[in-house]
Amino acid sequence: MILTAMLYCDNVRVRLPSASVSRTAAADLHEAMSRPPQPERGSEHQDVLAIDREGLPALLLRPPDEVLFLLALADLQRVVTIGRHSQSVITIDWDPEVSRTHAMVERLGHSWFVSDDGLSQNGTYVNGARISGRHRLVDGDVVRLGATLIAFRHKQSATDASTARAADAITPEQVTPMQMKVLRELCRPYKNGSSFDAPATNRQIADELQLSPEAVKTHMRGLFERFEVGALPQNQKRARVVELAMSAGLVRPGEL
Repeated sequence: MILTAMLYCDNVRVRLPSASVSRTAAADLHEAMSRPPQPERGSEHQDVLAIDREGLPALLLRPPDEVLFLLALADLQRVVTIGRHSQSVITIDWDPEVSRTHAMVERLGHSWFVSDDGLSQNGTYVNGARISGRHRLVDGDVVRLGATLIAFRHKQSATDASTARAADAITPEQVTPMQMKVLRELCRPYKNGSSFDAPATNRQIADELQLSPEAVKTHMRGLFERFEVGALPQNQKRARVVELAMSAGLVRPGEL
């Protein structure tokens, strides 16, 4: 089955069927959820192919002993909350290791991120590594909450994936102190996690940091070079820098 969240409905919720394993021991649950969710039946393969043909990103989740659950992420959908709470967009009530509000999947720019800003007790993991703050998702990533595995599927270009991984290698030491200040101000409009905000303008950054607009432009050119976005159209460079800086953990929402 394909369950697609409505584009303009902020309170749409998907309650997955309670699984019989919800009453079993934690070890049994981990065993039941040990494999990343993938299509297995003919109808499941057809549904996943339909998502791929549309070019939609999606979350795949298979409750224990249940059919594959597929949530297509709509382009205008802001945040997908995941947790045991009944008001979560995706309610996982069979896994006692999942917190009531555990993590969020959200759109920023042209990419999707999973975030856990201390919401969960047991942490959120991507491909086995615990995350802090936002983490950019690429096709094939597996997110673990408690014993539950959620696969992210989106047939992106290899260039997008490699660019994101390159950005992950950028450290604060590779950016000058003033560039870091400019970078934080550039990202400040995104402090509430909205994907509809725009990066701060040079004038806004200049006013906040008490710099001249020319000085801000100089620092922005340095950031464009550092993040290797020079080939993008001028109107896309700033949003791409924000996206890469936040996915690499250089700027965290709590700092804004």
